Amino acid sequence: MVCVSPDARISLGCAGLWNDAQREGWKRIVDFIHSNSDAKVAIQLGHSGAKGSTRLAWDGIDQPLTDPAQCWPLLSASPQQYLDGVSQWSRAMSRADMDRVRDEFVAATRRAAEAGFDWLELHCAHGYLLSSFI
Repeated sequence: MVCVSPDARISLGCAGLWNDAQREGWKRIVDFIHSNSDAKVAIQLGHSGAKGSTRLAWDGIDQPLTDPAQCWPLLSASPQQYLDGVSQWSRAMSRADMDRVRDEFVAATRRAAEAGFDWLELHCAHGYLLSSFI
C-alpha cells in the first residue's frame, strides 16, 4: 500500500505519494520497468485509519510506536482501537476530514497517473480507513 498522506501511514516506514518528489521517485521505477519489459505496473493507494501510528513490522507489527512524540492522530469512521487495549484510539472523521482525505486520494491518483502507473487499486480491506466505512 502506498499512503496518500503522512497521517495515512501505518508506520514511519510506509511508502507515500503525497508530494511531487515522491511522484518523481515512483516515475523512475515505473519508467525502468516499462523500458525493460512489457509488464504493467499497478499502485495500491490507501489510508491506515485506526491501524496507523505503529512500529515497523520487524519491530513489533501492529504495536504502537514507543515514543509518543512520533505518533500522529488517527482517523476512522468511529472512535476505535485497532487492537483493543493496545492501539492508539482513532477519532471519528468530521465532514472536513472526509473532504481532506478524499482530496488526498485524488491528488495521489493524479500523481500516480503522472508517474506512469498502468493500474490503480484503492485499499479498502482489513482494518484500514476505507474498510471502516463498509
